[in-house]
Amino acid sequence: MGIKRDAVPSTMSKSADKRARYEAGLDLLPGGTGHTDLDDTTVEHIVKEVRAPKLVQEQLDIWVQNMTKFISSASLPKASPSSLSHLPSPLPPTAKYPGATLLSCSPTGPLLTSSLVFPSATGHLLAMVQFAKLPASPDKLQTYLTSCLAQLVSHLTSCPLITPDSLQYQLSLFSSWPSITFRPAGKLGKHLTIQLDVTVSPLTLQSPGGDQSGDQLLCDSVASTKLFSSDLHAELASLCGQSPYQTAGMALDIWARQATLTLPTSLLATILLHCHTTTLTTNTMKPWQVVKKVWGTLASLPLDNQQLILGVLDPVPASGTSSSPLLGRDGTTPLFPALTGAQWGVLVQAAARAGNMGVEGSLLKSLKAEVVFDRVFVVSGEADVVCLVRNLSRGLGDRVTSLAVVGGERSWVVAGERSLSVEIGVRYDPTLYWTPATQGPEASCQEAQEFRAFWGDRSELRRFQDGVVKEVVVWSGE
Repeated sequence: MGIKRDAVPSTMSKSADKRARYEAGLDLLPGGTGHTDLDDTTVEHIVKEVRAPKLVQEQLDIWVQNMTKFISSASLPKASPSSLSHLPSPLPPTAKYPGATLLSCSPTGPLLTSSLVFPSATGHLLAMVQFAKLPASPDKLQTYLTSCLAQLVSHLTSCPLITPDSLQYQLSLFSSWPSITFRPAGKLGKHLTIQLDVTVSPLTLQSPGGDQSGDQLLCDSVASTKLFSSDLHAELASLCGQSPYQTAGMALDIWARQATLTLPTSLLATILLHCHTTTLTTNTMKPWQVVKKVWGTLASLPLDNQQLILGVLDPVPASGTSSSPLLGRDGTTPLFPALTGAQWGVLVQAAARAGNMGVEGSLLKSLKAEVVFDRVFVVSGEADVVCLVRNLSRGLGDRVTSLAVVGGERSWVVAGERSLSVEIGVRYDPTLYWTPATQGPEASCQEAQEFRAFWGDRSELRRFQDGVVKEVVVWSGE
């Protein structure tokens, strides 16, 4: 028979042990065994709060099925564009439209993977059309798409599944042609907007010659569409529909919203795919670990005169006609043609800041554009956003540390007048902002002509003390 001994008194009470674990960032797992990082638990709770409840998600899935069937039944016959109602933009009287066939309509992105972030969620439907006649030029493609969108709007006006008077056109800051937006009928439309993106079946447009940047952007957009339509959409859906990437993707969407980042659709999901294919992240990681790895990866990729190829670990020197930071696996096709280097730079800076913040600081605290930037300028009218940002970045140079698109009015009622604007955020370098002049190349250099062409009458010749004559732009003190 053993000898009984008095139990050794515990040096730490249960409450003290719990407090010590909390201070160390640890928490007991369900069942009382082991521990888990409190950050992981917090992320799970935050994502659960913004995810649609099970019953709402089931209703949304049924609505999406019915909506895609309705859109797929649309007829897109040959017609004169002048006879079509609600064109998103005016067309010349001589324009012709050969008609089209709607090949498919399906949900993409978070709407497909049941990972929408509420409230103010935006789900995407993708309709693929094939024109009866292949467009021979970028201008004809724009005409065909404009006419096709008008026909789809006419079809949607009789749809009982959407909220009446919610039909709008929207020209994204990162798109070459408009989309159609609307709200589902009933309670689903209270916090949800659906964006119908129209894409074309794989086709090839000849790149324009000369400095036709708008047409070049359209050609790059068509090439990007071919990549996403082939298998990239399926890859993104497969990855973002599984653990831990679904939760990580939603956390990144929350972060982008809180940091007021203006980004192309699917960019963050594509970055997730890049990290996964380069084994920077794996399925065994926790969602918060994946998020922090994405931030660290972005912060390490400023991509100055470089481009990142999807699935390739190290960036490559920039080349080709496009300066878009992210390229497809072929190493030549830009995945997001309208994503400028300046916009990428703001994303890198935001990721670097988030990497030094905890869960609450990065996911629960919102940051207005006025806090990030010194000035936010509003440019009204039909501006080429890519050229605008590129020219501002070139003109301001080292005087600014960051410059990016932060928003703007990009939607209009289908029966209303099209009125667009873009908001540009600028953060100045306090040490260089007041520099009185920008020195250009020497007047005898070949680059001098390009400098004069860019600056126009603001460029003037000045002789310096060493006798060298340079192109110079003098800035006013105001």
